[in-house]
Amino acid sequence: MWCFRVRNVVLITVDCLRYDYAVKHMCFVRRFFERYGTVFEKVFAHGPGTTVSFPAILTSSYPLMYGGYPYLSKYRVLLSEVLRKYGFITVGLVPNPYLSSTFGYSRGHTIYFNYMDSGFWVLGRVKPYFRIPKFVPTMFLKNVLYGRLPYVKAPFLTEHAMRILKSIVSSSLNRGFYLWLHYMDAHMPYAPSTKSLKAYGINMFDVRRLNRKPGLSKCDESLLKTAYASCVFDVDMSIKRLVEFLEDVKLLDETLVIITSDHGEELLETGDYGHHPKLTARLLHVPLFVYPRLTEKSRVDTLKGQIDLAPSILKILGLSVKVSRWHGKPTLLTLKGNDFIIAECGHTRKSEFVKRHEIQYALITERYKFVYWPNKNKMELYDLTRDPLEINNVAAENADLVASFLKLVNEHIRFERTADIREKIKRVRIKGRIRRK
Repeated sequence: MWCFRVRNVVLITVDCLRYDYAVKHMCFVRRFFERYGTVFEKVFAHGPGTTVSFPAILTSSYPLMYGGYPYLSKYRVLLSEVLRKYGFITVGLVPNPYLSSTFGYSRGHTIYFNYMDSGFWVLGRVKPYFRIPKFVPTMFLKNVLYGRLPYVKAPFLTEHAMRILKSIVSSSLNRGFYLWLHYMDAHMPYAPSTKSLKAYGINMFDVRRLNRKPGLSKCDESLLKTAYASCVFDVDMSIKRLVEFLEDVKLLDETLVIITSDHGEELLETGDYGHHPKLTARLLHVPLFVYPRLTEKSRVDTLKGQIDLAPSILKILGLSVKVSRWHGKPTLLTLKGNDFIIAECGHTRKSEFVKRHEIQYALITERYKFVYWPNKNKMELYDLTRDPLEINNVAAENADLVASFLKLVNEHIRFERTADIREKIKRVRIKGRIRRK
């Protein structure tokens, strides 16, 4: 357990990072958090993509609530909004178009960079990099060899974060800070560093071919997994650099450091790759590393959901505030887990917007996963201990289990609809259109 006052927060989210690849290929992160922090082994995202999972991470509400996604409605309250209200300097460095101000994710941030300007946006937007000549040829080389990257690489993002933190420290402001850093390196197209290419025995021309291939088949599985692992390794090196920087400037001992992912990735295990609207364990099982240690154990293997992340951060900071539209609990402080986790989505492969006919829910327990499409009257049940790839639907042989899971999912659906109606009525009353009796 920590014995000092936490006054800062560094939240690192890694796009497309699977739990199994995180613990295997992020060697520094795994060793550091096992020794000084807590590793949560059974954490699940509440959706299979960026737009569907981040509402739970940052607003502690389910994806299909409050108008759905990809836009954050006015009913959702971001963690950054709450922390800024309590005097924190809030910084967001997020090179993902779906996490831009257009979709509402810049709300509550003192400083917010999305890096999505037109033109050659990396050099045009991130001016501090002009002072680092060694990065410039590397960036041009990667754009030539791998094709233009639609995101800022981890070394650039880390350097930008360190410059901002230096300015906060040097300003002598006696205020805590909240830094949200979103790494995109594990997302296609892949652009591993020279060091990771050597470490994993692949060359950049094979990776370029992989990035440009219109459709991947089973014969590409080995190269795909190696390229993905090498990019995860790159993220690990950047996180190591950031943690060492925090220690050098005497900030680590008073900073809560959290590393997690918005979703996982399919790597051709069952023929699919990417993160399509499927509620599979490969897309929902995500890593969670927390420093300092929050429990008596360095590893926690109980079932947990990311909807509990924002309330847990507030409790660790000592802020006894209850946000009415947050539905998670500060369970990261305990060893006790949840009986089940609910994940949901409603978009298609071609659109990030919710389509009513495509809505599906997954109920995940320690052993089973139940998937339900309410508008298609379709149900599936998988025994995750015997069938981790979720190939054999055993719903027909377990009718009683299906009935109990269906009841829980229907209760969840009613809960979401009730919360939506209550907020709409509250808004109308505030505007004076409905009078109380």
